[in-house]
Amino acid sequence: MASLPRATRSLDLLQARLMLLCLAVLSAGLVFWALGDDMEAIDASVELHADRVHALWTDETYQCLGWRATANCNPHGWRKPSRDRGCSDAIEAGMSGYCEIRNRTSGEIFHVMLTACDSIKGKSFTCMEARDFSDYSIRAASAPAVSLSTPVLRTFANVTNGIVMSIYPSVLPNVYAIVRMLRFYNCQLPMELWYEPHQMPGVATNPILVALEANYGPLVLRPIHDKRATGYMTKPFAVAHSQFENVLFLDSDNLPTRDPTFLFTSPQFLASGAIFWPDYWHDMSSPFNVHARSLLWELVDMPFVDMLEQESGQLVIARHRCATALAKVLHYALETPPLLQKYGLVWGDKDLFRLAWLNTSTPFAFVPHPPALGGFTKDEYVDAVAPVPSVLYWHAVSFCGIAMLQHDFDGRILFVHRNSVKLTGEADQTPLVTHAQTSTLSMHSSPLLGHGKAYFIQLFGHTLGQKACYLLTSAGKIEAVDAIDDSMAKVEKMAIHYAIEAGDMLRAVARRRKELGSGHWLLPFDALDARHSDEDAIPVMYWVTVHMLVGGLAGWTWRRRQRLGTKGPTKDRAMPPPYQIL
Repeated sequence: MASLPRATRSLDLLQARLMLLCLAVLSAGLVFWALGDDMEAIDASVELHADRVHALWTDETYQCLGWRATANCNPHGWRKPSRDRGCSDAIEAGMSGYCEIRNRTSGEIFHVMLTACDSIKGKSFTCMEARDFSDYSIRAASAPAVSLSTPVLRTFANVTNGIVMSIYPSVLPNVYAIVRMLRFYNCQLPMELWYEPHQMPGVATNPILVALEANYGPLVLRPIHDKRATGYMTKPFAVAHSQFENVLFLDSDNLPTRDPTFLFTSPQFLASGAIFWPDYWHDMSSPFNVHARSLLWELVDMPFVDMLEQESGQLVIARHRCATALAKVLHYALETPPLLQKYGLVWGDKDLFRLAWLNTSTPFAFVPHPPALGGFTKDEYVDAVAPVPSVLYWHAVSFCGIAMLQHDFDGRILFVHRNSVKLTGEADQTPLVTHAQTSTLSMHSSPLLGHGKAYFIQLFGHTLGQKACYLLTSAGKIEAVDAIDDSMAKVEKMAIHYAIEAGDMLRAVARRRKELGSGHWLLPFDALDARHSDEDAIPVMYWVTVHMLVGGLAGWTWRRRQRLGTKGPTKDRAMPPPYQIL
């Protein structure tokens, strides 16, 4: 048989290689498709559209069919039956798909709990929970209205506006400081301080509370007897059950810079009936996983709203005008099982108010200015308390923000929310808010977005003596840090002065009890260290010690080799024969 021409053989070889290449590409594509979720990046444009369940389930109608897995981190993507799960199997972050449930009576099948790879964070669920999940928004829609007529609690006659706070033992010096500051500003608004009785059994004899009631009223203490209202959830409860028609709620660590009474007559409040303030975070920066693909929006049965998250350290609410929204926020706060908290979809009470207002189409005014940062510089910290030279802090951030500076509608700072480092009443506590960092970006066209998505806050842990330091970057650049003026500096100094005054009351009680040989401190002052300077000094000293040990060992080794090299072999230390070396 005649051999093929060389050109023909080359062509066949080329075709064979091309075929092998095509097979390789096809195989890679099949592998890529099979792995799906593991290899695909999260698509931020994915929209989650779940089936809506219209009636509460019963034991007779509800049936769970299981978890149905999908590809490419998209619950609407290709089905992946090999990754399906049973109703009791845990569904975690990084998985995409949905729970399939069925109405036994009608035979209708629903796809609920639609999940992209980042719909939950640090939590898990099972499809057995789909019943409670789909019931949640139905129950919220029929939540009982809040009783706004509370004659039993009426202490102040003919009063419409007032301030409400939620208190607990460790924040009493802070609370005392806030009340004293308000009265110093000539704020005459009556105040309600709400508390959980099991946390504060000695209310009637607590020296701080006794002094506030006697000397800095009008002020009254209100117990919370609803056992569901605990922790963060005391705030919605207190707002909803206050005797005041118009409520200014203040967190117990939120320092006013002036009399806030004008908020009740501001055009924004009169027009809407509520004023909310923005947090640092938007969907591109949120550490709380609040974005369009979160499981949150299906749970509360509303579309994603592109806006800054809410910071609820201060709220202004007209209770009668906002009764429907208040009923819903109470449902979010007190409903059992507490699914919002169970799945980690919101942080505490922070976003509950805006969610309830948006869900019920209740109007509110949103302060358009994102919070500035109040804190101190690295140089200040090193000069004041650092136990080692400043050169060893080259790795630390240049500025440590420890307080949120919230504005009024004119852009003036109205509240210094010192939520990272609270006032403890210790005599050696010093001012930390000496500088401010404010965004220089132009305002976004939407007042709900502040400076837009280029406004970005970074969080650094355990540095410059603090557990957390916040730093503002705009469009990737660190914003300038400016020293605060004297009037702003006096705000924190006044608060610390009053907090120490409260601490002195507690220390006096502790001394008397010690002299009588009984009791213990009302507040563990030795455990409430505001500066946490030891936490910063320990790692720095650790690395200094390591460097000294390594350097010393290296120097000793080098010197030893030098001495051995200059002496040469001796009878006592003769060179070993070659066979021993080999």
